[in-house]
Amino acid sequence: MLNEVAAALRENRTFALMTHVQPDADALGSMLALGMVLEQMGKTVCYVTQGSERLDFLPGYKNLAQPHRCLSADPDAVIYLDCANLDRADLTTDMGAVRSEGLIINIDHHVSNNGYGDIAWIDPRSSSVGEMLWLLFAELDVGINSEIAANLYASIVNDTGQFAFHNTTQRTHDVAGALLSYEFGVNTIHKKLFYERTLTQTRLLARALESLSLSWSGTVAVMKLSQQDFAEEGVGADDCEGFVNQAMNISGVLTAMFVKEVAPELCRVSFRSRGQIDVNLLAGLFGGGGHVRASGCTMKMPLSLALPQLMEALNAVVSESR
Repeated sequence: MLNEVAAALRENRTFALMTHVQPDADALGSMLALGMVLEQMGKTVCYVTQGSERLDFLPGYKNLAQPHRCLSADPDAVIYLDCANLDRADLTTDMGAVRSEGLIINIDHHVSNNGYGDIAWIDPRSSSVGEMLWLLFAELDVGINSEIAANLYASIVNDTGQFAFHNTTQRTHDVAGALLSYEFGVNTIHKKLFYERTLTQTRLLARALESLSLSWSGTVAVMKLSQQDFAEEGVGADDCEGFVNQAMNISGVLTAMFVKEVAPELCRVSFRSRGQIDVNLLAGLFGGGGHVRASGCTMKMPLSLALPQLMEALNAVVSESR
């Protein structure tokens, strides 16, 4: 399948790149890296995404804020990156650039991906789409620069939790090590992704931690944030990246759930597990998915209705695992 993707990139001339809603560093890092390589190959690229202000340090991020580049485009191919299913795709931007009859290429590492598209390259063994793109660029025999390397590294380090998560393999380290041969400020990437928060983001985290509840003898942790929480702190739902991992850092916690109410009738949910519970299946009960140890879903209802349903499902799954 890698060969098919490479052939499609060589044969076509114009591309629209897409990813999932509320994109993380794997989504945007891989999008920017692929876009830069395609442009080096003489292709025309349209970036279709809302972006994320917290990731505006990524090289080439300014390209994401140029929707006018897409308005007159009629791409030969649409490439979805890090998007487990089309329901998760970011469709909030101007979609006039994306035609339904264009070639659909699906590049992803989520085990829950159903293989949509004309060409689907799904590799759950890869830590991230960034790791997959390193292989793709080698197949294309294109040279990369420090900006491309920085985006790939951000992608990998984000989805491996700084190489601490279970999806980290020897190949992951090999790819990251090769990327470090380029000078791109590796310390800055770690700082921006994992350590640096604004004061308001820190206050929002405090609210999430105040909501923390433990059950099942301290093995299950749940946190939540309401629309009121976001409004009172003056920050958006995009400022919650990594909050669910704070619950997983508690000694004895095996499963964590974080629910944020991002609109009056919309909640986004993150699940984490140490492997005893398959949270991909748990998220699948609500139309979501991801990985065995990390997944998510979207619920089109207010927090007051979503939370009881989520707790019922979570408690049932935990009970069955005992």
